Amino acid sequence: MNLKKIILLFALIQGSVVNSFSQDVCGTSLETQESLVSQPNVLRQRNSTVYVPLRMHMVADNEGNGLPNISKLLDQMTRLNQDYLGTGIQFYMAGNGFFNLIKDINVYEDPSVNVQDILGYKSSTALNVFVTKNTYESSNDGGRILGYYTGLGADHIVMLNSQLSNTNNTLSHEVGHFFNLRHTFFGWEREPYSAATHGNPLSIRIAPQSSIPVELMDKSNCSTAADQVCDTPPDFNFGFNANGCNFTQQIRDPNNELVVTQKENQMSYFNNCAKYLFTEGQNTRMNNSLQSASRSYIRLPYIPTTTPITQLPSFIDLAAVVPTYNNVFIQWTPVEGATNYLVEFTDGRSYRYAIQNGSSIRARDLEANKTYFVRVRAFNEYFTDTRTLFGTFKTGNILSSVINNENDRFSIDLLGNPINKQSEFIQFNINSTMSFPAALKLYDMNGRLIHIESTNIESGSSLFRIPATNLNTGLHILAIESEYGITTKKILIN
Repeated sequence: MNLKKIILLFALIQGSVVNSFSQDVCGTSLETQESLVSQPNVLRQRNSTVYVPLRMHMVADNEGNGLPNISKLLDQMTRLNQDYLGTGIQFYMAGNGFFNLIKDINVYEDPSVNVQDILGYKSSTALNVFVTKNTYESSNDGGRILGYYTGLGADHIVMLNSQLSNTNNTLSHEVGHFFNLRHTFFGWEREPYSAATHGNPLSIRIAPQSSIPVELMDKSNCSTAADQVCDTPPDFNFGFNANGCNFTQQIRDPNNELVVTQKENQMSYFNNCAKYLFTEGQNTRMNNSLQSASRSYIRLPYIPTTTPITQLPSFIDLAAVVPTYNNVFIQWTPVEGATNYLVEFTDGRSYRYAIQNGSSIRARDLEANKTYFVRVRAFNEYFTDTRTLFGTFKTGNILSSVINNENDRFSIDLLGNPINKQSEFIQFNINSTMSFPAALKLYDMNGRLIHIESTNIESGSSLFRIPATNLNTGLHILAIESEYGITTKKILIN
């Protein structure tokens, strides 16, 4: 969790304003954590896995601006499940479309104030995570919180869209709070340890500005102090002032015992550790929370698709130049284990995406004469640790939308494709349910019109020929234009 340069504590739904510090932190309040009481132990086979439905709410402004790159959502799911390996808990994307796109400027800008709006968007059968532009703006220093869990009252997580990635453990940390974990340094949120203030050895036995006992190294009070987990050693919020994952200070507890803290714990504030972990005691506490009555709504009998995906799809005949711009057909090879594909288009400024359950897409909202980067990424509802297929193409300026090859007015059947450059004609049948006048046009790969003729398409099947002599090798586009619109067909000359 990148915990640098934001504010120290967030007062949640009712919360009061408290002293702030210039550091990046979790915003789950001291009061919310204090409500996270230990649950009675529930015995469960730890070699089994419980799959928890997670509903991601991707929040944009009222016009849809500010939506994060959707591929980062897949990266985030990969990171979350990697961080929870060994805990007996894994997560899958629940709901239609795998995430919920919300256009709401109020939630986008200030989810802490607009809680009632958020409650209206929540799923009743999933762990709800809202990804927003802001979390909470400090009135003192303008800082922001990276993420926070609200507690059982509202029972959802909010995180900054800048934290949506496979390199940050912000979400893993907040999900720990959701499952009843406190900070390892619980009680020290408002005033991190300072030798000048608190002494060395520590001169206090109650954490400052709180009523929480200081945890001792001998574990004599580990069940009642700090996070109440006995295999997490004392931590007096050392990570708040630490330089990354380094900590070399020799700090002694009130009993004059040297404190050996756990920098790599998911619930600490140490930044940029190579790997973070949960202890066995934390695992037990999370699983007890999962089995409690308050978490019954996410214990569903459904088992998600978990098939690993190891292959990378490949494009099928992706042309460098596509003469049309609002009827662009792109196809790729399907891969084993994938139930869906994320398809993204960008020209460097605008961003478009679609989630397909098949291995092709027909893009209808691209712009003319633009170079687009297209990315295709296979995934299923659980397995998202996949690679991305990249390609580029340039759109032309031909408008084609009303009739297309999927329409049942008529269809084009090419008699041979690819077509040998030595052929005298390009031959094709048009199978039509009606008669109408049309223009037959042929474009080269640069969108240049190289043949045009007027004809009348009759009901039934009709054979047509276009001269093929003197054509260059490469992709060509056959277009049928009429009062009903335009339909196109790719032709390859070799």
